[in-house]
Amino acid sequence: MKVKAGTLVILGLLFGAAVALAVQILISNRLFDTRDLQLSLVGNLEQKIAIERTLLGGLLNAQQNDLITPSVLAELLVIPMPDGCCTAELLALLESVVTDGLVTRADGRTGAQASALLSAVENHVSAQQLKLNQLYDENRLIPLLLVVAMLIALVILWLGYRFGVIRPIGRLITAVEESRFGGSFTFPLGHFAPEEITSLARSFNDLVNKLENALATKSEEFDDYQSTTLAAAERTASELAELVNSSSAPIFILEPSGVIKVWNRKVADMTKYPAKSVIGKSFEAIFIDPASRLKFLSAFRLAIGGEPQEGLRLLLSAPGIKSIELLVSLSPQTDVRGRIFGVMCVGNSVSEFLESTHRELETQRVRHFSELASGAAHQLNQPLQSMRLLLANANNRLRLPDIDREVVAAKVKGADEQLSRLAEIVEHMRVFGQQVKPVPGGFDLRIIVDRCVDLARAAFNERGIRLVLKNELKDQKIQGHPVQIERTLIALLDNAREALFEIAPEFPQVDVSAVAADEGRIVITIKDNGGGIDEAVMPKVFDPFFTTKINSKNTGLGLAEAARLMGQLNGDIALTNTPLGITASVSMPVISASEER
Repeated sequence: MKVKAGTLVILGLLFGAAVALAVQILISNRLFDTRDLQLSLVGNLEQKIAIERTLLGGLLNAQQNDLITPSVLAELLVIPMPDGCCTAELLALLESVVTDGLVTRADGRTGAQASALLSAVENHVSAQQLKLNQLYDENRLIPLLLVVAMLIALVILWLGYRFGVIRPIGRLITAVEESRFGGSFTFPLGHFAPEEITSLARSFNDLVNKLENALATKSEEFDDYQSTTLAAAERTASELAELVNSSSAPIFILEPSGVIKVWNRKVADMTKYPAKSVIGKSFEAIFIDPASRLKFLSAFRLAIGGEPQEGLRLLLSAPGIKSIELLVSLSPQTDVRGRIFGVMCVGNSVSEFLESTHRELETQRVRHFSELASGAAHQLNQPLQSMRLLLANANNRLRLPDIDREVVAAKVKGADEQLSRLAEIVEHMRVFGQQVKPVPGGFDLRIIVDRCVDLARAAFNERGIRLVLKNELKDQKIQGHPVQIERTLIALLDNAREALFEIAPEFPQVDVSAVAADEGRIVITIKDNGGGIDEAVMPKVFDPFFTTKINSKNTGLGLAEAARLMGQLNGDIALTNTPLGITASVSMPVISASEER
């Protein structure tokens, strides 16, 4: 039989209502009976009093032939008797009264009959009182009866709810839990259960079957995908291992315990120790020189903790080989869950590194020199043209009959001044790429700033970039050599020009300003509108070989060299982003009067 949970609730409520109605009817009947008996008792008591008063008027103690007043006899005739009581006693009393003409007399039975009537009335009233008291006693059980009836109704409701709702739900939960732990979903439909729970069980069973079918299909797809992925992972791992093994840089991987796990061909060739002879052995015990042990262990612990280490200088020594000095970078190796399972060490021979760095520096210096030469060619043309004009004018003067020696001397002197300027430019080009020593007493920075901008202007004009100079310096001098400032400013101007050439704004412009700041320092700023630099890489812009330009021209050494030169001059260099581009600031101290002397 299909029964819904709502039907069970309605049946329970109807049963409770029926019990409550039956108890209410029972209580009402008892209360009505008690009320009727109370009213009857009150009326009978009044009648008893009236009968007693009438009988005391001369009938209760009457003797033979005593006169009975007409009023007493009239009251006795009309006095009401209690229901169902004393009619025979009243008739017997009336029969004992003798009427002789107009006079009524008592006979020998009148007094006894009056006493019998009064006694009968009293007995009747007492019986009613006793019955009323019994009703009172029985009515005290009514609340208890009500409570018992309600409890019985609640128990029946609870039993119906438990066996009709809770038990089926419990069976459903048990079936679901069993299916969760590997069993099949089985709900006994033969037991009594509301239709909603049975329908839910059927729906859940259908859902479980669909999920099992879908899971089986997905499991097959996952197995195929897993096998494909595993094959790809193995292929990638093999390619990576071959890439590491064939790398031109010495690479080795250490386990967290410091045991060698991977040893590529390059490091094997450098150390003369093949991979099969070192894998599984402690790297520290075999190769680390005592002087480098503490430094290596500290860097290794940091790498195992997840902090990559760069530029670690190690001296490797082992029996049978010459000591090898390496620059090593340590990177933590993680699995797919992000757990560190080893450290990859990528090295560089210090001698090879220094040689390559020197080549890069020379390349950078030659490029700057070429750019300066291009600007210097423009600067050389001006004095050469002036010299040609002066010498031509002097030659024409010498052909005149009257030679004005003062004019000719002035022309020759002007040509000599232009020759001095040419010599200055050529000398500057000669020393630009050489190591320099500080100029005694310092040098005038205002002239150097003007000269750098003039030398770079030709390269800017070729690319349509406006170069604006605002030089507010006067006669301030700084310690060092002018070439140090020139190399720094040329590197910064080169960066600004390249940024503008790459971004290509509508009106490319570079503003150069030089001012005397507070606390005896000079600040030179180079501001462009060629876009900014990602703040994430800003801390690395002064690192050697770091560049944001990917082409054959950029070595990543220009800003690093500029920072080094500023350090030699006790100066500072900084790059900051602006809404339109980059502002490079160079700050250096001015020589005081006492230092100049």
